[in-house]
Amino acid sequence: MKELERKVKAVIRDVHDFPSKGIVFKDITTLLANPYLNAEVLSQFQEKAKGLNPDVVIGIDSRGFLFGNTIALGLKVPFVPVKNRVNYLMRLLLFRMT
Repeated sequence: MKELERKVKAVIRDVHDFPSKGIVFKDITTLLANPYLNAEVLSQFQEKAKGLNPDVVIGIDSRGFLFGNTIALGLKVPFVPVKNRVNYLMRLLLFRMT
C-alpha cells in the first residue's frame, strides 16, 4: 500500500489558489490519464469496500462519480450519485450507520 500511495502522490498535481486564494486543489487528471495506476487505485478501493460488504455505493460529486460507479460495478452493487449540497448530511448519516 505504501508503494501505491507513493506513486499516486507523485502523479497528483497541486494547483495553488484554486478555486480561491489559500486553497490547494488536487488535480487528479494525471492519475486518470495513467490507465495502469488508475486501475491499481480502483482495485485498492474495491478491495477496501468489499470488506465493508456494502449494499450500495454512494458517489458524492465529481470524484465520487468518477470512482464510485466503477467500484460499485466491481462489487456488483447499485451506484447512487449524490450532489455536493447534501455532502455533509450524507457523511453524517454514513458515520452514524457504522
